[in-house]
Amino acid sequence: MNNKIQRPGDIGDTSDFKGNKIKKNSNLIDCIGNIDELIAQIGLLRYILKEESDFLHKIQMQLSDIAASIAKHSSENNYVTTSDLEERMKYLKNNSPEIKEFYIPGETEKPVFINIARTVCRRCERSVFKIKMKDQVQTEFLNRLSSYLFALQIYYHYKK
Repeated sequence: MNNKIQRPGDIGDTSDFKGNKIKKNSNLIDCIGNIDELIAQIGLLRYILKEESDFLHKIQMQLSDIAASIAKHSSENNYVTTSDLEERMKYLKNNSPEIKEFYIPGETEKPVFINIARTVCRRCERSVFKIKMKDQVQTEFLNRLSSYLFALQIYYHYKK
């Protein structure tokens, strides 16, 4: 007697919020998975950057909202806006030296983790473009988020 339970996910299928079957290797599921990974990376940053935790939590909430929107599950909250990210970048840039050469992380812990989150963010941005979102708000937010994370990494690289 075989008691093995097989689920749709075992053969590469998943479902959207409405119960429609979608292949796990679709660009849509890849995009949502990339955003999910970014949310986890930002969670790690919240843990190691206590002074940034509240703002980073808002970013996680905004990313969750973006993923829901991409999945066609209506969600229109604004936990963090592109303008909020730009304001934070101004502060970070004003409190960091100007970079005069290509920056390679690895000398201190915090910038390394921030850089990992930044590269995952760039992948999210590319995957949103792959599904040809008509709403530029998501790609604009992800673009500014990766710029914010770069500024944050430089800030923590030089913070004494």
